[in-house]
Amino acid sequence: MLVRAYTGPRKLAAGERLQFRFGLLITPMKPLDPRHWNQRYIHEYNTVPALDGVVADGANIINIHQDNPYINYVFLTTDKLAAYTQAAHERGLKVKVYYTVRELSNFTREIFALRSLGDEVFPGGGGGGDSWLQEHLVTGYAPAWHQPYPNGEVDAAIVTQGLSRWHNYYLEGLGWLIRNGACPRLSG
Repeated sequence: MLVRAYTGPRKLAAGERLQFRFGLLITPMKPLDPRHWNQRYIHEYNTVPALDGVVADGANIINIHQDNPYINYVFLTTDKLAAYTQAAHERGLKVKVYYTVRELSNFTREIFALRSLGDEVFPGGGGGGDSWLQEHLVTGYAPAWHQPYPNGEVDAAIVTQGLSRWHNYYLEGLGWLIRNGACPRLSG
């Protein structure tokens, strides 16, 4: 790779020094897989019968984001997720589940145990956000994603720390999803 830098015309006197400060952040690169251009995403959690429509529309990867329905806490709907993923795979579709460490649903069963760890998992904050958070957590948290559902439930997530022991839970949780069939293509 050739890099050229130009500062414009300059005149230097004999013995004069000119110093340039710069940094290089080299990123390893590899050729793009040509199959990349065949990837067609849809970003919604359809019903199993609607999967045929997904195929007919030309999508081949389903990205399940907030429709999980509990952000970053898939363990309350694993039976539904497993059946849906299996049905999608039978139609040649891939399923990607949004599962990250940035924020966590108020439906998390361990939420009060995690709060007992001080700011190790949840950074402090002024509170606020959804009424459930204000009523049950009161203060000392930072509100995040907020998703109301037609049944009246609200997924009201709170911010998590960038690095904490909770990351071990995410990794073990992913392993559990694979071992217990919520990600059928990866299991056994």
